[in-house]
Amino acid sequence: MTANSMKKTLLTFLALAALGAVHAKAVAKFESISGLVQYREKGGKWQNAKIGTPLTANTELQTSPTGKATLLFPNGTKVTLKPGTLAGLDQYTAGAYGTQTNMSLRVGRMNADIAKVNDANVRNHFRVRTPTVVAGVRGSNADISNGTSTNIRMNEHSMDVMNGLGQQIRVPQGGSTQVTGNQMVRPDQLEARQNTATMTA
Repeated sequence: MTANSMKKTLLTFLALAALGAVHAKAVAKFESISGLVQYREKGGKWQNAKIGTPLTANTELQTSPTGKATLLFPNGTKVTLKPGTLAGLDQYTAGAYGTQTNMSLRVGRMNADIAKVNDANVRNHFRVRTPTVVAGVRGSNADISNGTSTNIRMNEHSMDVMNGLGQQIRVPQGGSTQVTGNQMVRPDQLEARQNTATMTA
């Protein structure tokens, strides 16, 4: 093999590798955007989001204090990032079992509207990791926020929540929970707190 043909082979290989990196498999796209919304592959440069922009796994997402974005996944699941959110699209896989979506929420709020499936053998699994909990949605709609604590409200069905110590609780439909550090407030305890009034003279 001549030096010239080796250079051509090497250049072809590098071009194909670069093309593969550029065309990594899209796992979601921006369905709607308002205000400033940005994304980047982990460790990359922040870019302004546009409707229809394809997103790959290992993508970080951020919304400005007035920004909001909705992500659409191939299975029909929608995740809305509220203003002032920093989140990650960590993984999306599909198979005969259904789908598995993993996201992380560093700060801010998101609503996950998990697509329903009419097959008893298939499920769309959705998991959110915050600095204090891992929450797996068993249902179809949940609001999740993270700041000084992680707050979860189940709008439909239920969710399993596990803190850093491995303690686990189930949040039922209509229920909420709050996790601060390793302390978890069960849905019934949170409801009792919210229904308690303190009077002072």
